[in-house]
Amino acid sequence: MICLLIEVDGRSREIDLPADPAERDDMLAALTGGDFALRETIDRGLDLWMGIGQHDSPANAPASALAADLSGESWRHYHGPVVVCGVELSEAGEEHAVDLTGDQLAALRWRLGRHGAD
Repeated sequence: MICLLIEVDGRSREIDLPADPAERDDMLAALTGGDFALRETIDRGLDLWMGIGQHDSPANAPASALAADLSGESWRHYHGPVVVCGVELSEAGEEHAVDLTGDQLAALRWRLGRHGAD
């Protein structure tokens, strides 16, 4: 599953997460520097995963600005690396993680650039 990793200094890169949910959860925790990763919806079709359990992680101003920009909620503040993934609803209303599209990746990078990253 293609997602976007955003480092605390604003650098970003595409990552390919495993399809297996347990492996994906382990990788998200490792990438975000947490004991586990917690998901927040930041826009329709976009989830942001942050590490939980590491209290000394530096602020991630670019990711915080991106999430506030997309969600319209300026109170969002994140620490440490974060991962942005695609999500869609099934006909039954269940959320499923999906690849970010090329357009989504480009739009996310453009927005990060507006906030002084990349």
